[in-house]
Amino acid sequence: MTQQDTTNVTVGTPVRPRRRWLKPAAWCVWLLVPVAGLAYHVAAGQPHVQRDDASALIAEAKTILERDVFSDEAGKPLDRKASQEATIRKYKEAAGKYAAARAALPDADEALRLDLRVLELQNRIEAGEIVAAQSSLQSMLAENEATGKYARRENDLREELARASYFIAFAMRREGAAEDEWRPESDIARQQFRHLAEVVGAEKIEDYKRDLETVIRFQRLPNDEADDQDQPGPSDRAGKTGKKRGQKYSKGKSQGQGDIREQVKSDAASSAKRGGKGS
Repeated sequence: MTQQDTTNVTVGTPVRPRRRWLKPAAWCVWLLVPVAGLAYHVAAGQPHVQRDDASALIAEAKTILERDVFSDEAGKPLDRKASQEATIRKYKEAAGKYAAARAALPDADEALRLDLRVLELQNRIEAGEIVAAQSSLQSMLAENEATGKYARRENDLREELARASYFIAFAMRREGAAEDEWRPESDIARQQFRHLAEVVGAEKIEDYKRDLETVIRFQRLPNDEADDQDQPGPSDRAGKTGKKRGQKYSKGKSQGQGDIREQVKSDAASSAKRGGKGS
């Protein structure tokens, strides 16, 4: 064998096997890329996907809350009834979006899930779903007292409970309820606002003192003057314009709420029944 032949054998022999194995290996790597992507999506990437879904729903809720409820799409002013219905629909839809966002989040995001629950309940109160919101708030505060689970937002829960309870008392009184029916609801509001006025920092104490005074004044007013009572709550402090909240929430039947006294009695009966089963 000549030196040239030896060179050809030495240099050329390893080359062909290397080329034969290179293409199948590259194809295997290429085919594994979508598998790796799927694994990331199902495992480590899933929380990111869930948070993206929740973020989109939160953005939708904010867009809904910016909706104009005083005019239609053509800019024509709505009458009072249509505006009221649009307002209720807006808050209901926003509450639903916040609830969906909370459900979309991974269980590990407890803090954000709680924030979304508070936002949901705030919007349900604005939508007139007051009795159901009050029941949820009372349950959350009872759980917090036992476990401290919601301690970070306890004051917010108390404020929303106070608002809901006041609105219930206001509506019941305008519907002709006896004092022994509406006063317990206003007492819940009074107790919660008193507690908040005692524990919050200096920047909010005057707000809660005014809210407390509003509830006490409502309890002392004769029936024929109670309709003109102001409503406590953060929206009023922010300078919210339009009809008084009392007018909005006292129209239980026009909002599809029925007699709010019956809702309160039904909710109380259900709670008692659940308590009986648990004992």
